[in-house]
Amino acid sequence: MHEVITETKDFCEAKRKDRLNSLRSLQKILSNTSNSCILFDEAQDVMNTGFSIFGDASKSFLNKTLEESPVPIIWTTNDIYEVDPAFLRRMTYAIEFKKPNDKIRLNIWKQILKENKFEISDKKLIKLSQDYEIAPALIENAIKSTKIINGTEDDFEDFIKNVEKIVSKKKRVKKENPQKLDSYDINCVNADIDILDLTEKIKESGNLNFSLCLYGEPGTGKSQYARYLADYLGIDVVFKRASDIKSKWVGETERNIASAFEEARDKKAMLIFDEADSFLQNRNNARASWEVSQVNEMLTWMESHPYPFICTTNLMNSIDEASLRRFTFKIRFDFLNKEQANLMMENFFDIETDFDLQGLTPGDFATVKKKVDFLKINSEKEIIKMLQDEVKVKKSDALKKVVGFNN
Repeated sequence: MHEVITETKDFCEAKRKDRLNSLRSLQKILSNTSNSCILFDEAQDVMNTGFSIFGDASKSFLNKTLEESPVPIIWTTNDIYEVDPAFLRRMTYAIEFKKPNDKIRLNIWKQILKENKFEISDKKLIKLSQDYEIAPALIENAIKSTKIINGTEDDFEDFIKNVEKIVSKKKRVKKENPQKLDSYDINCVNADIDILDLTEKIKESGNLNFSLCLYGEPGTGKSQYARYLADYLGIDVVFKRASDIKSKWVGETERNIASAFEEARDKKAMLIFDEADSFLQNRNNARASWEVSQVNEMLTWMESHPYPFICTTNLMNSIDEASLRRFTFKIRFDFLNKEQANLMMENFFDIETDFDLQGLTPGDFATVKKKVDFLKINSEKEIIKMLQDEVKVKKSDALKKVVGFNN
């Protein structure tokens, strides 16, 4: 294996011309050998889709280099989208190295720690491997920094967190733990369909090729139900918020959409898009071409995706109609009815009561529970007052005529 240079003899950065000269030299030197190959790392340096702006770049020159090389060449790149399609078509074979799953990532962490003779507890190791999807080099850097200060495993995690925060400029790398379902009660879902019956029939069918659009007021339990359904079906979840998908760069949002579907497909997992209205906006209202292309990208994947796909939204009216037609089920989540609200009182506060307050959601009970625990309150009257305050700040049209409550 012979690698194309990345720096010149005087230790300066190798430019595009330098790297191509190195490639041509290696091709000539190795042309008469039968057991050699060339590694061209960071291929986007010479194959960038905008390479012609450098003036001295020749597309035909590189095409010929690819087509007539006397020695096998392995090209590597971190971003295939930066490589001109004309060059990709001339590759004999293309292999995508996917992100490692949790088990493989844990083994990578173990190997790096072993090689660098650094020990941490098994509990901390598992937590770090699950929380941070980072490159091995960053793990090694964190180990070196921790050793310099003779630090602890907590210092080690701080180094990982801080270094990755600097390196990753687009989004936070630490994975958020999924919300716990311990307190979730499907009987407290007020949907316009028999949600219990639907859940049972989905499982009985054994068919995972379905999609749901869950819409309704904030806090009504849309995302929680999606997670509950995945747990009930015994499948993993790939959860994406709008902030995970949307990008200011043209074409990047479409790539993120494709990556999300590919990740879910590879894991055979349920894909959940929260705040789906952000990238499924009605194309009739689009003001830019990229707004249309984002919806088109989503529609293309929705039609061919073989595993469960769920979108949640608070703004049903803004979603593209063509998108809505492609969902197997469209389910409205509404405020809790009286019986459900009283059941939530018992579930959250262990209080059996009979009160009637319109406009409550499971999210309201979760919010008030935090207040109650913080303030050490156990008065039924005060808890109901807090719930009433949550309803008062809502801007829902359905609640404009609601005044007070009956107890």
